[in-house]
Amino acid sequence: MIEAILKQIKNGGYQCTLCHHNCFLKNGQTGLCRTRKMINNQLMVLNYNQIVALQVDPIEKKPLYHFLPGSQTLSLACWGCNFKCLNCQNFNLSQEEESVTDQAIDVNEVINRAKQLGCLSIAYTYTEPTIFLETALPIMQAAKKNGLFNIWVSNGFFLNNVGN
Repeated sequence: MIEAILKQIKNGGYQCTLCHHNCFLKNGQTGLCRTRKMINNQLMVLNYNQIVALQVDPIEKKPLYHFLPGSQTLSLACWGCNFKCLNCQNFNLSQEEESVTDQAIDVNEVINRAKQLGCLSIAYTYTEPTIFLETALPIMQAAKKNGLFNIWVSNGFFLNNVGN
């Protein structure tokens, strides 16, 4: 676990500033997405580096048709989502913490795997990438430095500060 990077101190607790739910949390409370929890007066990220999916997909599955057509992307996800959609096609990844393994994946390992598999990009997908921002951000920075494109497949419910 690490401390959340997007938050505001407010009335003896923290307000999570990732998405429009704007969860306000005090000690012991967990946000709607279940990935943020107040522990000892710190807003902690419970799904940090807990990758539940890492596989190669055709770029068109993201669904992108005119961006790098015919190429492969390395798709990754951590558990958690800020929505609870009926008939979610990735419910087992987004809502079930039991799918989590204890094996954390290093940033360099993700980049190397993408390159070895001939991927031109890394897609943050299957669950809501905003909810695993602390995991995705260093991977995104390393991907850019290594000439890989980043693809953010989101429900769009994040706040403007996430993109900044």
